[in-house]
Formats: sequence, structure tokens, C-alpha cells
Amino acid sequence: MKLKLTILWGLISIGVIFIAIHTFKPQSSPPPPPPEEAPAIIVEEIPFEFEPTEKGYAELMAEGATNIEEGYIAKAIENYTQAARINPRSQDPLLKLGHAQLKNNQAAQAKLTFEKALEINSNSITANLALAQAHLGLRDIESAKNIIWALDPENPSVKYYRGIIYILAKEFDLAQRMFEEVADENSQKFLDAFRTFSYFTESDPLYLNLLLAKVLVDTEQYEAAIPFLFDILNQKSNYRDAWTILGYAYLNTGKSEDAIEALNQASIFSPKHPQILFYLGLAHFMEDNTKNAISYLEAADLAGYTPKNAIRIRLGDLYISEKMFDHAASNYRSILNIYTENLEIFVRTVWLNIDELNNPEEALHIALKALKNHPENPMSHNLVGWAYTATGDYEKAENYFKIALSMQENFDAVYLNLGWLYEKQGMFDKAKEHYKEAYVLGQGNPVGNRAAIRFNELTEKLISQ
Repeated sequence: MKLKLTILWGLISIGVIFIAIHTFKPQSSPPPPPPEEAPAIIVEEIPFEFEPTEKGYAELMAEGATNIEEGYIAKAIENYTQAARINPRSQDPLLKLGHAQLKNNQAAQAKLTFEKALEINSNSITANLALAQAHLGLRDIESAKNIIWALDPENPSVKYYRGIIYILAKEFDLAQRMFEEVADENSQKFLDAFRTFSYFTESDPLYLNLLLAKVLVDTEQYEAAIPFLFDILNQKSNYRDAWTILGYAYLNTGKSEDAIEALNQASIFSPKHPQILFYLGLAHFMEDNTKNAISYLEAADLAGYTPKNAIRIRLGDLYISEKMFDHAASNYRSILNIYTENLEIFVRTVWLNIDELNNPEEALHIALKALKNHPENPMSHNLVGWAYTATGDYEKAENYFKIALSMQENFDAVYLNLGWLYEKQGMFDKAKEHYKEAYVLGQGNPVGNRAAIRFNELTEKLISQ
């Protein structure tokens, strides 16, 4: 069984960069990354027909928002594309689709989507600014400026984008004035950069450029930041922090080879810098070089990368992809010794000990710890039931599954595990019934796929007897 990895879960989508640039005050740790998908299995044969109901406009829009929040951008694009087909005269799904495409490094497609939105209402400031953002994503600064300068100069959002254009033109006084008039969260980040620079009256002017480049990256203006950083490096080629921010910007735009090149330049000046090593690990993973990714992430861990749980989650997932299951379980166990908030880590650790390491007693220990820390979550009860099934204590297992279902009636994973429980007891008809229910509830997700496979395997086993 393989975990479907999304190794860049929150790191890239969060848009926060942890680089100590000269006198920057250390930032707080980021929130935990979105949970990954459960172990995924591809189904080649479906044992029965199931026609899912078509999703309506409101459901698609809500699902798209959830997928954006959890970092599943490609799924959100599908949601918004379908919603736009259902309601072709509404700008809203097109605007959300375009912004999702921008997050997915599809600036050219986003530009076309926003142009289509403007066909519905050409006077929409929101749609025009979205189109300007697409041009910034294409590094077409002049086209972005032409759009922005044609809009109401008193509109706060227009002022903000004017500030961005002034930054790129290095008209810093005008930019600062725009951000002062807006004073929203992102504008405040630029103002903080100007304020930080003002504390050092004799600082190199390039330092201000670097501070502003960092804010461009923090505010997801990645493509606009890249030429801005090149200009800094043309003047000071040994500027480690500029190389690091450039590498991070490339990571966010999906340019892994360029990211590796930039980060390698940064590492010349600080070969044991934990953030540089961490980003190099992510870049090598994007290049499908898992062994190098593991090597760099292990080095980052040894160098003191924080937060520890973030890097060890990623290492655990990489170990799984390389079938280094003992290493993965050890990583997850070390996380759970100090960090118990992320229930998904409990799920992975229980799964490893049951399905890959044949250590049901350890699985039960972890599952009971999950229940202690997350007693109100039905998944915790499901994990305990799963672990008791693996130890052969079927009566206790069934009791915990019943508790989980009383908390969440249509819980696909519980039906999957109940199917396994009944199969192990030789109650094959009941097992098949529960596998079918898990498949129907899962509707093509990893749990549903696993249920279909178990249904098929059990059916073939019974036929061959």
C-alpha cells in the first residue's frame, strides 16, 4: 500500500518564508500543514455499479473552497470549472477558478479565465485586478500597470496594486504612500519592511530591496519577485539571503531545477543552514529524486530546522515512498511523543504498524493514545477498533466501531474496517455487505477504493473455494 504523497502540503501553499535576514525578529512557527490523503490504492475492477448524484452549483463552490483551504488545488479547479458550466453568467466561479489556476502556476490559463469573467461585467474592479494579477504572474508588468492605472485610484485594492507596481519600478516613496493609505494586512507587511530599514540609516540600499523582495514572496507575488531578486544579485552576487528567497520563489512557481540552482548558490555561503537544506529537500522531491530529498531533509533536521514536527512528518512520508517503514514509524512516533494535535499522524502510524510492520500491539498503543487526545473524534474510536481487530479482540473492536458510527453515521472507514472484522471472523456475506457500503460512501476516495479491492478479493476467494 502506498500513501499518495502531497509533500508540499502547506509549505508551498502557506506562502511563509522562514529566513533570518540580518536583523529580522524570529517569526512564529507555521500552523500544521493540511492532512494528507489516506493510503491510496488504484481500483481496476469495480464490483457493482454505483451512479453518484450530480453535484449542484452550491455544493461545487463549497467543495472548491474546502479544497483550496486544504491545498488540493487541482481538485478545486475541477470544482470551479464545473460550477462555471452550470452557471455561465456568473463571474464568481470564474474568478475563483482563475485564482485557483494562479495558485497552480497556470497564469496563462488564469488570464483567459479572467478575460472571460470580464465579458460578463467589464466594469468589475475585482475582475480587472484579477486580470492584472495574472499579468504579474506572467511577468508582464506593463500590461498589469495599464489595467491598474485605468481603475478608480481611490479604491483601496487599486491603491494596493499601485503600490506593488511602484515597488517593481523602485519608486519606493510612492509605494510607501499607497500602502499607508490602504493599511490592510499585506500592505502592513510592506510598511514593516520600510520601517525595519529605517532603523539602519547607514544600511546598504540593497537591504531595503531584499526586505521588499521577501514581502513580495510572502504576499505570493512570486513571479514579480524573481526579476526583482535578479537585480539584487546582479549587484551583489554573494548575497546568500537573496539566493535563498529566489530559490523559495522558484519552488512556489513549480520551477524545481531553477530552485535547486539558486539554493545551491545559497548553500555555498551557508552549507548547514537548516532552511536552505529544507528547501533543497523539497526541490529534489519535486524532481522525483526521493533519495536526495531524504538526504537534505535529514541534514536540515540535524542542523536544527524548526518546527521539528513539520520536517519529521515530511521525512516519514518520504520513508514510506521508499518502503522504509521502520524509519517512517520511528519518525511518526517521535512526533507523537511531543505533538498530538494532528490526528492524521496517529492514522498513519496505526496503518504502518498493522499493514506494513505486523505490530498490532504497537498499533493498539498508538490508537489508545489517539483516543486519549481526541476523545470527541470518531476517527479515534475507529482506530482503536481497527487495532483491536488486528490483535484479534473482535468483541472490543466491534464496540468501538459502533461508538464511531454513533458519532458519525456514514463513516466510510468504519464500514471498511467492519468488513475486515467480519471477514476475519468468517462472516463473509456480512463482510461483503460492509465493504460495499464503504465503497458507496467513499465514492472513489482511497477508503472506497480499498473497499472495492477487498470486496473483489473476497469474492474471488469464495469462488475459488
